Amino acid sequence: MNSVTDFLRRRANAANAASLAGVANHAGVTSMPDVARRVLTRDEAVSFATALLNLQSRGKIPSEGITLQHQVLRTVRITNNTRVVSAESDRFHVTFDTAVGSNIRVEIDASIRDFAMLRTLIRQVEAHAAPPLRPEDIDEDPDDPWHVSEGPHMYLPVSLWHPATYDALVAPSQQVTATLVERMGRSGLTCAGTITLVARAELHFHPAGKLAWGEDTDSEVTVTGHTSDGKASGWSGQAARNWSLMHPEHIVDDAIDMARRNQNRVRVEPGRYTAILGPAAVGGLFGRAYSQIYYGSGPWSYHPARNGKYTKLGERVCDPRLTMWSDPTDPNYGDYPFFWGGVPSGKATWVDKGVLTALACDPGQAKDIGVTPIKTPRALRISGGDASITDMIANCERGIYVHRITGPQPVDWKSGMLLGHTRDGCFLVKNGKIVSPVINFRFCESPFLMITKVLALGVPERVAFGSAFQRLGNALLDRSEEMGPPPPMVVPPMMVQDFNFSALSDAV
Repeated sequence: MNSVTDFLRRRANAANAASLAGVANHAGVTSMPDVARRVLTRDEAVSFATALLNLQSRGKIPSEGITLQHQVLRTVRITNNTRVVSAESDRFHVTFDTAVGSNIRVEIDASIRDFAMLRTLIRQVEAHAAPPLRPEDIDEDPDDPWHVSEGPHMYLPVSLWHPATYDALVAPSQQVTATLVERMGRSGLTCAGTITLVARAELHFHPAGKLAWGEDTDSEVTVTGHTSDGKASGWSGQAARNWSLMHPEHIVDDAIDMARRNQNRVRVEPGRYTAILGPAAVGGLFGRAYSQIYYGSGPWSYHPARNGKYTKLGERVCDPRLTMWSDPTDPNYGDYPFFWGGVPSGKATWVDKGVLTALACDPGQAKDIGVTPIKTPRALRISGGDASITDMIANCERGIYVHRITGPQPVDWKSGMLLGHTRDGCFLVKNGKIVSPVINFRFCESPFLMITKVLALGVPERVAFGSAFQRLGNALLDRSEEMGPPPPMVVPPMMVQDFNFSALSDAV
C-alpha cells in the first residue's frame, strides 16, 4: 500500500479512503513511518507536505511553500458538581504559499486531508488568480522577508513534547474529575472547573531548504468553588506542559480554602492602595501586556517624535529587581522558535535589571531598521524574589490582597492602561494582617506603570487562565479558547504601591 494512502486512511474517515488512493499514488511519495500517535510526527508532516507540493507543482501556480498544523484537544467542563461536557477535537489545517505573476501572494487555506478535494481547491484558485494583473497589484519588493524559502535555516533546538501529557490526552482518566468534584462536594461548595489537554504539531516547509518544525503538549486545570448562597467563591488553577507535574488535590484544596475565607465580605471605599497581587492577578495583567513589548506599540515604543520613531531601548523602564526574558528552548516554559512562515526567532532578554534591552519586531520591521527579527514574547518569564505572600501581608500597613483578576480591557495603548475587576478572593490588609474579605473592585491600572512601584517580589510560577482566557481572547495568544492553554507566562506575586482601585464591582 502506498504510504501516503496509508497515512490518510489512518487519519481520515472511511468514506474518504477510496477517493484518496489514486491521488496519493500520483503524488509519488514512498516513505512514511507507521502512525504511532494521533498527532503528526515530523516525518509524516514532511512526507505529506512533499506530496501536496508535488500535486500543486503540476498546475499554473507553483507553490513556494506549505504550512501544516495539526492539533488534538480534549476539554472536560464541570458545572454544579457534575461533569457536563467532555469534548474532543482533531483539527488539521494546510496553507499553501503561492505566487502569481510577479510577486502576488496567494494563500490557500483548507481544513481537510482529502487529496482529491485539495486538488480541486487548488485548480479553482488557479483559475481565478491567473494573469492578466493590474500594475498596482504587483509587489515591487521581490525580497519579501516574511517568505524566506531558500536555506538551510538554523533554528534553536526545542523539546516541548511531554509523553505524560500526550498519554493523558489519548487515554484519559476520570480520576482527576472525580477528585475535584468529591473534594469540593465534601466541603459543602459547588464545583465548577475546566480540564484541558492539548497536543500540537506545526510544519513550515519549502523544498529549497526551509523546514521549521515544532511540536508541543500542554495542559491546564482550573476550579472554582461557590458557596450555597452564591455570595462567595474561591478559584485556583495550574498549567503545565508536563501533566505529571499537575497536582489536582492541591488545586481544589486551594480553591476551597479561598472560598471559605471569602465569605461575609465588607465594603471598602475605592481608591489607591498598596496592592498585594497573587500570581494569577499579575498574569492577568501581563496577559494583555505581552503584545506591547514591540516596536511601534505600547508604552516602551511609540511614534510621536524624531522622524516618527522613538523607543526607550537602553533606558530604565521598571524596578531594577525585574528581568523579563523568553527562552524557546525551555522544556517547560518555551515556545516555537519561529514566526509564521518559518522565519527563525531566538531567545530574548526584554528587560535586564530594569533596563529595556530588546523589543520584538517582525521580519518586515527588522529589515527596515537593520536588526534580527524576534517575535513577541508569547512565552514570557519575569524574575522574582524570595518574599512569600505571607511576608508581604506582614509588611503591609494598609492595603488590598488580590487573588485574581478577570476581564482586563485596554483603554490606552500608549500607556498600557487596562480596565478590569478583581474576583474570587479580595481582602483588606491592616497592620500586617488580613482583616476581612471585601467587595470586589474595578481597577484602572497599567502593568507598565505598576512595575515601577514594586515593593516586594515572590517566587515566579506559571499561571493558569481558565475562564478568564476567553475574555482575554486574542490579546493572550491570538488563539481562541478552542486552541487550549496559551504558551507559558511565568510571573511572581508582587507587592506594589498606589494601585488604582477605581470603583466597586458586583463580581463574586
